[in-house]
Amino acid sequence: MTRLDFDLNFDETHWICSNSDVSIRAGSLEELDAQIKQYLTDKYQKGNFSVKMFFDFDRFPTWMRQYMAHYFNRELTYQL
Repeated sequence: MTRLDFDLNFDETHWICSNSDVSIRAGSLEELDAQIKQYLTDKYQKGNFSVKMFFDFDRFPTWMRQYMAHYFNRELTYQL
């Protein structure tokens, strides 16, 4: 299984998932997940992938301050 790590951010209207190779922007987490899958399909065509997203606390939205940033860390598995 190939592991890919990303930073996860929010900019008031969009979720942003990025690393040194790509930056993906979407209006919802579901849309973000679909775009990540499309990126993996385009780049690798097939395989098993563990995608880990770590929320960037420095860009933590004000409206989410009642929560801890690590609550927004995510891990997804894709099988292509």
